[in-house]
Amino acid sequence: MADADSPEKGSKSSQKSAAPGLMNGRYRIELAKPLVHLSSPCADAYDVTDLKEGPAELYALVHHQGSTHRGDVLAELIEAPVISMLNPVRSSVIRVKAGGPRHLVSLVQAPKGPSLAEIAAQHPISGHKLRKLIVPGIVQALAGLHSRGIVHRSIRPETIFFKSPALDGVVLGECFSCPPAAGQPAHFEPLERALAMPFGRGEATPEADMFALGATLLACHLGVNKKPAKDPNALHAARMAQGSFWAHSAGTEVPGVTGTLLRGLLNDDEGERWTLKELNLWLESSVPNRRSVNVLWTFARPVIFRQATFSDRRMLAHEFSQHPLDAAHFLRQVDFPSWVQNMITTELFSERLERLINVKKDGDLSSERHGDHALVARVTAHLDPLGPLRYNGISTTIDGLGPAMVDIFNKDDDMEQDILLHLFDSNVLPAILDIIIDRNPVVSKQHQLHSHTVQLMRRTKGRMALICALYDLNPTLQCLSPALKDLWITSPQQLLKALDRIVDKSSELSPLLDDHVLAMFCSRVEGAEPLVEALIKHRKSPVRLMTAVTKLLAFLQQRLDSGPLKNLSGHLVKSLKALLGDVKSRSRKRTIMARLDELGDLGSLPDIARAIDLEYLKYLDHQEFLEAQRKVSVLEQMIRKMRRPVHPSEPNARLAGFRAASAMGWLVLMVTMIVLTMGAG
Repeated sequence: MADADSPEKGSKSSQKSAAPGLMNGRYRIELAKPLVHLSSPCADAYDVTDLKEGPAELYALVHHQGSTHRGDVLAELIEAPVISMLNPVRSSVIRVKAGGPRHLVSLVQAPKGPSLAEIAAQHPISGHKLRKLIVPGIVQALAGLHSRGIVHRSIRPETIFFKSPALDGVVLGECFSCPPAAGQPAHFEPLERALAMPFGRGEATPEADMFALGATLLACHLGVNKKPAKDPNALHAARMAQGSFWAHSAGTEVPGVTGTLLRGLLNDDEGERWTLKELNLWLESSVPNRRSVNVLWTFARPVIFRQATFSDRRMLAHEFSQHPLDAAHFLRQVDFPSWVQNMITTELFSERLERLINVKKDGDLSSERHGDHALVARVTAHLDPLGPLRYNGISTTIDGLGPAMVDIFNKDDDMEQDILLHLFDSNVLPAILDIIIDRNPVVSKQHQLHSHTVQLMRRTKGRMALICALYDLNPTLQCLSPALKDLWITSPQQLLKALDRIVDKSSELSPLLDDHVLAMFCSRVEGAEPLVEALIKHRKSPVRLMTAVTKLLAFLQQRLDSGPLKNLSGHLVKSLKALLGDVKSRSRKRTIMARLDELGDLGSLPDIARAIDLEYLKYLDHQEFLEAQRKVSVLEQMIRKMRRPVHPSEPNARLAGFRAASAMGWLVLMVTMIVLTMGAG
């Protein structure tokens, strides 16, 4: 089972461990020694023992079934580790427990000292120690990550560790085991991402790391126990009203160069927020000067909604999303183009935006009110173009939509899945992307990907379309088919070979027809989509279904270059033979059966597909049978006519008699004439 046990791309070894919980025949995962402080939302951490050298300076991350992770980051860091960071050293798919399912397991360098949170909880960290011990190591790690286009997205006091118990410098923790910022508290996130679902906060830009670093340093400087005590909505409102620095510090003044550092990192305007360049200048005792044009988020005059007054358009967008039906009623009562132009005087409300937002006076009378929810989603996107996508209770950034979908599927919430389906299928997402594309730099990178997903869903339709989108937006997600629950399958090649093994133990086609199996092929194999659609369309017709299955499997074997698939080939031959039982032509049946027997052991599905087109064969056999029936019927009618008794009163009999009598008369006449002529002579 090499494919099931193959490691992530970029791993230094391809491990196939016979003993459960053992990697590379050397590293044993100590399930009795969990490391909760190193776990993440998508992976549990355990101690590791090196059977050759004793206790290892490593720990194991056992990724959860059905979770997603940053596979490209994992592969990159295994291939080329970053200085001042706890890097992964290898990964593999193994059985962690005897008889249990397979998991992706990653070995990561273990921290040698306590976390920054542990030290800061004992006493606040002074500005001098921040400059000398904390910031240099983090700058070194972030420089290595950002230069490769990797954003850490998991910086907080708990994920920064001292190099040794002597507290002589720090290293950053891992950043690949879960979606970006999935484990981050909201106040470590920039304003535009703080209110998104934890799994839907997105990859973001390096500026998000700088903000998280600022929040981390402020928490440690003030003492981690002095965290913001407000609820998320109140804290978010305070951040918008006063700025994140003052909201996080709860009004505590931080003087001197440390205060300059924290204000620069916690600036809510990405254009003014410090980057690594300014941070390096600060370490060299220079005072950076970074300026840009501020984005004005205030209305020309306050807006009253639900008996509350709003001056900040981002807060109004958030309030609209919390009360969408009230918001839809509010929006339909105003002349929206005039209202929005009068309230937001810093931007031109163009005819294009008016057409995209499309506020109509007529309300949505449907029971689900999807039209009202879509309207509010479009308006909130215009009011807060840098904020999350807000639709009917779902709040996710554009670049975090894929992981957010995985989280919703794992909850098995049919209502939220239905909301997702409407988001893609009812032109909601394309309209939002078009509204914010000129004002949100992230959208330009994601627009093509999401447009492809929307088109895929429109062609596929229904729940199957949503599952296709799930795999299309999450390239590291394993196949969630119940038939494959014990395996960790993340690529079409692995999936096809796994089906070849599974089908040998099954007498049915159910593993091949599972929605998740078909969706993975549809979304991750170019050219498979029309074949999958044909299979779904003909599920109720056994002959057409088997034809579609044969064509799909033949295409996949050829496209994926998977080598012989003898079990699938044999199973396909058996299924085809069963459907050949009612073929009327015995000679044709014998010929095809013999040909299938020859091909069954070769493992070549394309040869089987070329040898027999079951649907056409059945059609041809049926037409020939009908033609034979017609000819037999004609012959039988002729025989019956010949065998039945003839009555003199029948018109045909009379006509035949008249003709026979006439002929006899002529014959007698001629004989008589001849005799008379001869007598006269």
